[in-house]
Amino acid sequence: MTTELAPLDEVGSLAWLARTAGHLDRRERAYLLRGIYSMMREGFRLRRSVKRAKRSVALDPFEPPDTPMVHAATEYLVTHSRLPMINHSYRTAFWTLVVLDHKTGVTEQTLETTWVAALLHDVGLDVPPEHGDFSAGGVQVLEQLADKHAWSADHVREAGEAIAVNLSTRVQADKVGDIAWAMNAGGAGELGIWPHRAQMARSNIKALEKRYPRDGFRKLAMELIRDEAKRIPDGRFAAFKWVYWLLMR
Repeated sequence: MTTELAPLDEVGSLAWLARTAGHLDRRERAYLLRGIYSMMREGFRLRRSVKRAKRSVALDPFEPPDTPMVHAATEYLVTHSRLPMINHSYRTAFWTLVVLDHKTGVTEQTLETTWVAALLHDVGLDVPPEHGDFSAGGVQVLEQLADKHAWSADHVREAGEAIAVNLSTRVQADKVGDIAWAMNAGGAGELGIWPHRAQMARSNIKALEKRYPRDGFRKLAMELIRDEAKRIPDGRFAAFKWVYWLLMR
C-alpha cells in the first residue's frame, strides 16, 4: 500500500500548517530551499514592475483603521512582544499595503485584514505555542481574537494564510490570496532583502523607519530565530536561519 504525498505547492499554507504543525520533511525542506531562487527572481520582477509604473504611493491612506480587531491585535502585540518586533510588525503592515496597492488596490476590508495579519504574524516568536511552530501561534491568537470580536470567516482565512505562509518561498497569490502574497513579498523588502526594497520609494522607507525605528531589530530577530530553530529543529526557521543571517538588515 502506498501513501500519496501532499502537493509541494501547499507547503506553508494554512492547510499544510494544520496538517504538519510547521514540521518539514526532507522533501518539503528541499522544495523551500530551492524556492529561494524563485523568491529572488520574483523580487527582480517586482522591482522592474514598480520602476516601469513610476509611481510613489503615499503611506497616509494605509494607517491602521479604527476597528475592534485592529485594536485587539495591537493590544496583544504591544503586551506580549518587545519594541523591535512591535516596530517590525508595524513596518510590515505598511510594506504589505504598498505592494498590495500596486497589484490590486486596497479596500477597507483588505486594509483591516492586512493590519491584523501583520500585527500578529510574529507574535508566536515571543510567545511560542504549546503545539506547532511560531506561525501556528499567530494563527491561534488570530482565531481567539476573531471569535471574541465576531470577525468573519473570510477575514480569518485571509489573515491566517498571510501569517502561515509568510516564512515561505514560491508564494502564489492564486493559491493563498493577494494579502498573503503581498505580505510575503513586502515582508522581504521590510527585512532588507534586495531587490525587494525597490517596492517602496526611498523617501517612504526613510519616513517609515524614522517613525518605527529598526534599532535592535536584527539582534533580537536573530535571537528569536535561533530559539525557534532549537524549538522546532525541522521547521522553516531552522532551514532558513542562514539566509536571514546573510540578507536581513
